[in-house]
Amino acid sequence: MSKRSYQEQAARVRAEIIRLQLRLKEAPFKVLLILAGPEGSGRGELLHTLAEWLDPRGVDTFSFHPPTEDERVHPDQWRLWRDLPAMGRIGLYAGSWYTETLREEARNQRARRHLLDEAERIRRFEKLLADGGTLILKVWLHLSRKAQGRRLRTLRSDSSTAWRVTDEDWQHHLDYDRLAEAATLIRQRTSRPGARWTIIDAEDERTRDLAVARLLLRRFREQERRFQRMAAPRAAANPRTYFAEWIACHTRSGVAGMSKRVMPRGFSASSIAFIITASAPVVPASPPPFTPSGLPLVMTSLFSTLNSGNMSARGMP
Repeated sequence: MSKRSYQEQAARVRAEIIRLQLRLKEAPFKVLLILAGPEGSGRGELLHTLAEWLDPRGVDTFSFHPPTEDERVHPDQWRLWRDLPAMGRIGLYAGSWYTETLREEARNQRARRHLLDEAERIRRFEKLLADGGTLILKVWLHLSRKAQGRRLRTLRSDSSTAWRVTDEDWQHHLDYDRLAEAATLIRQRTSRPGARWTIIDAEDERTRDLAVARLLLRRFREQERRFQRMAAPRAAANPRTYFAEWIACHTRSGVAGMSKRVMPRGFSASSIAFIITASAPVVPASPPPFTPSGLPLVMTSLFSTLNSGNMSARGMP
C-alpha cells in the first residue's frame, strides 16, 4: 500500500474511531483488544499507532510481565482481573494472559496436556468477561517464517532499531514451527462465541494497521446493535399472544424452583399460559420483568386448582 493511500484511509479511520469512543462512553460495556503474534509481527508498532488514533482519555494500555513475588502469592488470575479497563473504556493489550503461556512454551517445550490446561484456564476467564457483556477482540498477527527472518534482519541492519532484536528473538525464529504449532493449538482451544480469534496478515505494516482498526469498528457496531436489541421492548402484534409467551417462559423458570407437590399434574407451561391469558380481562402490552423470587400468587393458586382435579389438561396446548 502506498504511503499516500495509507494516509488518506488512516485519516478517515481515525475520525470513525473517535466517534466510536464517544458512543462507547455511554455504552454498557467495555472493549478489550488483545494483540498477539510471533516476534517481528509488529505488536508494539501497531499498539503505538492505535494509541495515536485513539483519544488517550478513554484508553488503558496493558502489558503483562512475568509475575512478581507479590503476585505469586495471589490466585493465578488475580492480576488479570486487576488489569481490566472500566466500563465505557478500551483496553489495549500488547501482552496479555496469552503472553506467559507462549513465552514459557518458547523457553521449553511443554507437554500437550499442560498447554490444554492453560487454554482451558484462559477460556474460562474470557467466558466470564464475555458473559458480562465485555467486547473481546483477539487479533493474531500472522507472519510467515520467511517474512519473520526478513523483518528481524531489517531491524538489525538499522542502528536505530538494532537494539530491538535480541538473541531470544533469533531463537524464536529457529523454533518457528514448534511455536506456531503451539500457538495454533491455543487459538483453537480459546476461540469461542464472544471471544473469537481473528488472524490478520502482518507482512505489510500499513495494511495490518488499517485491518485491525476496521475490525475494531465493525465489531463495536455489532456489539452496539446487540445491546440495542436487548434493550428495545419487543414489538407485539398480538398483546395476548405476547403475554402468553411471557407467562409460559417464566412459568418454566419458576416451576424449576417449585416442589413436585405444588406442580400441576399433566399440565405444561404452555397449558398454564393458555389458561391464564384466556381468562385475563386485560392483557398488558409490555409485561413487567420477571423476578426470580417466585411465581406470582395467581399462578400458585392456579396450580392448586389444577392439582385438585377440577380441571383437565385435555385439549390444552
